[in-house]
Amino acid sequence: MADGKKTGLDFGLLVLRLALGGIFIAHGVAKVWGPNPQGVQGVSDFLGNLGVPYPYPMAVATISAEIGGGLLVVLGLFARLGALSLAVVMAVAILKVHWKNGFFLPPKMEAAGHIPNGYEYALALGCMALCILFAGAGGFRVPLGKRGG
Repeated sequence: MADGKKTGLDFGLLVLRLALGGIFIAHGVAKVWGPNPQGVQGVSDFLGNLGVPYPYPMAVATISAEIGGGLLVVLGLFARLGALSLAVVMAVAILKVHWKNGFFLPPKMEAAGHIPNGYEYALALGCMALCILFAGAGGFRVPLGKRGG
Protein backbone atom coordinates (compact mmCIF):
# COMPACT_ATOMS: atom_id res chain seq x y z
CA MET A 1 0.00 0.00 0.00
CA ALA A 2 2.75 2.45 0.86
CA ASP A 3 4.47 1.73 -2.46
CA GLY A 4 1.23 2.55 -4.32
CA LYS A 5 0.96 5.89 -2.56
CA LYS A 6 4.60 6.66 -3.30
CA THR A 7 4.17 5.74 -6.97
CA GLY A 8 1.07 7.93 -7.20
CA LEU A 9 2.96 10.83 -5.63
CA ASP A 10 5.86 10.30 -8.01
CA PHE A 11 3.54 10.30 -11.05
CA GLY A 12 1.72 13.38 -9.75
CA LEU A 13 4.99 15.25 -9.31
CA LEU A 14 6.11 14.14 -12.78
CA VAL A 15 2.93 15.51 -14.37
CA LEU A 16 3.32 18.75 -12.41
CA ARG A 17 6.98 19.07 -13.40
CA LEU A 18 6.35 18.39 -17.08
CA ALA A 19 3.50 20.90 -17.27
CA LEU A 20 5.26 23.64 -15.30
CA GLY A 21 8.65 23.22 -16.91
CA GLY A 22 7.18 22.91 -20.40
CA ILE A 23 5.20 26.13 -20.01
CA PHE A 24 8.24 28.06 -18.83
CA ILE A 25 10.56 26.62 -21.48
CA ALA A 26 8.02 27.62 -24.15
CA HIS A 27 7.75 31.16 -22.77
CA GLY A 28 11.51 31.60 -22.49
CA VAL A 29 12.18 30.24 -25.97
CA ALA A 30 9.39 32.38 -27.45
CA LYS A 31 10.99 35.50 -25.98
CA VAL A 32 14.16 34.82 -27.97
CA TRP A 33 13.19 32.68 -30.99
CA GLY A 34 9.39 32.69 -31.14
CA PRO A 35 7.09 34.03 -33.86
CA ASN A 36 7.36 37.56 -32.39
CA PRO A 37 10.68 37.42 -30.55
CA GLN A 38 11.50 40.28 -28.24
CA GLY A 39 15.05 39.17 -27.65
CA VAL A 40 16.98 40.11 -24.57
CA GLN A 41 16.87 43.80 -25.50
CA GLY A 42 13.08 43.76 -25.88
CA VAL A 43 12.65 42.08 -22.51
CA SER A 44 15.14 44.57 -21.05
CA ASP A 45 13.15 47.51 -22.44
CA PHE A 46 9.94 46.06 -21.01
CA LEU A 47 11.52 45.58 -17.56
CA GLY A 48 13.00 49.07 -17.70
CA ASN A 49 9.54 50.52 -18.41
CA LEU A 50 8.31 48.71 -15.29
CA GLY A 51 11.00 50.38 -13.21
CA VAL A 52 13.01 47.21 -12.63
CA PRO A 53 16.61 48.16 -11.77
CA TYR A 54 19.39 46.85 -14.03
CA PRO A 55 16.92 45.81 -16.72
CA TYR A 56 19.40 44.17 -19.11
CA PRO A 57 20.94 41.76 -16.55
CA MET A 58 17.45 41.12 -15.18
CA ALA A 59 16.23 40.27 -18.70
CA VAL A 60 19.07 37.77 -19.08
CA ALA A 61 18.22 36.36 -15.64
CA THR A 62 14.51 36.12 -16.49
CA ILE A 63 15.04 34.30 -19.79
CA SER A 64 17.66 32.06 -18.17
CA ALA A 65 15.30 31.26 -15.30
CA GLU A 66 12.46 30.41 -17.66
CA ILE A 67 14.49 28.17 -19.97
CA GLY A 68 17.08 26.85 -17.51
CA GLY A 69 14.74 26.58 -14.54
CA GLY A 70 12.13 24.95 -16.77
CA LEU A 71 14.67 22.38 -17.95
CA LEU A 72 15.79 21.61 -14.40
CA VAL A 73 12.17 21.11 -13.35
CA VAL A 74 11.32 18.90 -16.35
CA LEU A 75 14.39 16.73 -15.83
CA GLY A 76 13.95 16.63 -12.07
CA LEU A 77 17.62 17.53 -11.82
CA PHE A 78 18.09 20.14 -9.09
CA ALA A 79 14.35 20.65 -9.51
CA ARG A 80 14.03 22.65 -6.30
CA LEU A 81 16.56 25.20 -7.56
CA GLY A 82 14.75 25.41 -10.91
CA ALA A 83 11.40 25.76 -9.15
CA LEU A 84 12.75 28.53 -6.93
CA SER A 85 13.87 30.50 -10.00
CA LEU A 86 10.42 30.07 -11.58
CA ALA A 87 8.63 31.11 -8.38
CA VAL A 88 10.73 34.28 -8.21
CA VAL A 89 9.93 35.12 -11.86
CA MET A 90 6.21 34.72 -11.11
CA ALA A 91 6.40 36.77 -7.91
CA VAL A 92 7.97 39.65 -9.83
CA ALA A 93 5.43 39.27 -12.66
CA ILE A 94 2.56 39.42 -10.19
CA LEU A 95 3.94 42.43 -8.31
CA LYS A 96 5.19 44.45 -11.28
CA VAL A 97 2.72 43.59 -14.04
CA HIS A 98 -0.49 41.87 -12.98
CA TRP A 99 -1.43 42.90 -9.42
CA LYS A 100 -2.86 46.28 -10.36
CA ASN A 101 -5.30 44.58 -12.76
CA GLY A 102 -6.94 42.38 -10.13
CA PHE A 103 -7.28 38.64 -9.88
CA PHE A 104 -9.14 37.50 -13.00
CA LEU A 105 -7.84 37.16 -16.52
CA PRO A 106 -9.99 38.91 -19.10
CA PRO A 107 -12.74 36.79 -20.66
CA LYS A 108 -11.14 37.11 -24.11
CA MET A 109 -7.50 37.52 -24.96
CA GLU A 110 -7.51 40.27 -27.58
CA ALA A 111 -4.32 39.81 -29.57
CA ALA A 112 -1.46 37.37 -29.75
CA GLY A 113 1.26 38.46 -27.38
CA HIS A 114 -1.17 40.37 -25.16
CA ILE A 115 -0.17 40.10 -21.52
CA PRO A 116 -3.06 38.79 -19.43
CA ASN A 117 -4.51 41.45 -17.16
CA GLY A 118 -5.12 39.63 -13.89
CA TYR A 119 -2.67 37.67 -11.81
CA GLU A 120 -4.53 34.34 -11.59
CA TYR A 121 -2.38 32.58 -14.23
CA ALA A 122 0.90 33.83 -12.77
CA LEU A 123 -0.32 32.84 -9.30
CA ALA A 124 -1.18 29.33 -10.49
CA LEU A 125 2.26 28.90 -12.10
CA GLY A 126 3.97 30.31 -9.02
CA CYS A 127 2.09 27.93 -6.75
CA MET A 128 2.99 25.00 -9.01
CA ALA A 129 6.64 26.02 -8.67
CA LEU A 130 6.27 26.22 -4.88
CA CYS A 131 4.86 22.67 -4.86
CA ILE A 132 8.03 21.40 -6.56
CA LEU A 133 10.17 23.56 -4.27
CA PHE A 134 8.59 22.05 -1.15
CA ALA A 135 7.95 18.48 -2.33
CA GLY A 136 10.97 17.93 -4.56
CA ALA A 137 11.08 16.20 -7.91
CA GLY A 138 9.66 12.85 -6.89
CA GLY A 139 11.04 9.48 -7.93
CA PHE A 140 10.82 9.87 -11.72
CA ARG A 141 13.76 12.10 -12.56
CA VAL A 142 17.17 12.09 -14.13
CA PRO A 143 19.35 10.31 -11.57
CA LEU A 144 22.28 12.15 -10.05
CA GLY A 145 24.52 9.77 -8.20
CA LYS A 146 22.96 8.33 -5.06
CA ARG A 147 20.54 11.24 -4.55
CA GLY A 148 18.51 13.33 -6.97
CA GLY A 149 17.33 16.92 -6.84
